[in-house]
Amino acid sequence: MADYYDIHDEPEEDEHRFVIGHSGNSRLVFLGRCPSFGNSNRTDPTMNYIKRTAVGSNYDSHLLLNIYPQRIQSLGDFDQGLHRQNIEIIIKHINDGSHVWAAWDDLSRRPYLLHCRTHILWLLQKKSNLHWKVCFAGGLPALPDNVMNLFEYTPPYIRDDEKDYALKELDYRE
Repeated sequence: MADYYDIHDEPEEDEHRFVIGHSGNSRLVFLGRCPSFGNSNRTDPTMNYIKRTAVGSNYDSHLLLNIYPQRIQSLGDFDQGLHRQNIEIIIKHINDGSHVWAAWDDLSRRPYLLHCRTHILWLLQKKSNLHWKVCFAGGLPALPDNVMNLFEYTPPYIRDDEKDYALKELDYRE
């Protein structure tokens, strides 16, 4: 499986993952909450589901990014350095005209995840012509079981004061 994922940025200790995916001409970018256990050497059900959905929606490649890069099973306190690196990678991989699947699900258990999402959406508003896609589960952008249809989506507009509040709550220095 290592050869399939030609795009990946994950440290050896495997506690977080910034990006993983496959390059191609028509890419679906998945923006989830936190990475699952899959990596460039082993796949997992989430990664397989995203691949099937991308192919079923006529994309020849896909990329997995997350609101926060720490793996869900080791999710702890907010780390500014991880968030900073994650922001750089998201900005690098989501370009003008990208097709982005919003699938971050419920972020309320860890308020810093809400603030990270606010920061990311505020930065992505500066990109032009992003094509947002979504599947809803329980009223939230999610990764529901066995749904192959992605619908058009308009993420919430983030005002500067909302971004400033989120960064203040994260004690984040730009």
